[in-house]
Amino acid sequence: MKLYRGVMTLTLLMLLSSTLLIFMLFDDDMLRLHSALTAHRQHYVEQSSALQEISQQAKRNACAAVPLEISENVYRVEFQLENFPDDNQHYLWCERKALFKKAPKKGNLAQEFHNYINNSHISLFRSQLNAPNFAKSADKNAEFYWFDSSQTEWNINGNITAVIVAEGNLQIKGKGKIMGTVITAGQLLPEQDIAIVYNKNVVNQVVQQYSQWQRAEKSWYDFNP
Repeated sequence: MKLYRGVMTLTLLMLLSSTLLIFMLFDDDMLRLHSALTAHRQHYVEQSSALQEISQQAKRNACAAVPLEISENVYRVEFQLENFPDDNQHYLWCERKALFKKAPKKGNLAQEFHNYINNSHISLFRSQLNAPNFAKSADKNAEFYWFDSSQTEWNINGNITAVIVAEGNLQIKGKGKIMGTVITAGQLLPEQDIAIVYNKNVVNQVVQQYSQWQRAEKSWYDFNP
């Protein structure tokens, strides 16, 4: 009986010793893992803080750098640090503000002003909206002429490559050809020797030029939305 108890005691001691040894080894691995995770988390926080500072500074002008040639009306700008995980990015959405609702498809668009012009966006481009002091001859560059409601007459002599927009009536006098399109809110009255010919390339160039990218409201994210 005493021998049996001694064997049982020895067995229990060996089991306890083994268990303690396993716990010690496991605890050491846990300490190493915890230390590694802490270091990784600290690095992640530091990089995230740096990325946030960069994106906060850059977001003011980020949309202005988006090319106008992009056909979409919304564009996502991404901010990321080099050698930093792809899943840790900041995002900013830009939206296009355009003077034109859509690209004109024909030359004579009398009384179509409200179908093609964004009234709410006119103020964004007002400083660029001017009527010509004189009619230019046609060249490779597309022109854009804007007539307010008080400017109702225009004299040309020769061919012109342009998009013309009038907020009221517009009477075009003289002799020549307008290659592009003419959009008016009121009546369009070209004289007999005035020809209006639709030009897709000229129209698309002007429509694209008179647009701009702006940061959409509440569109900054520090995660992939």
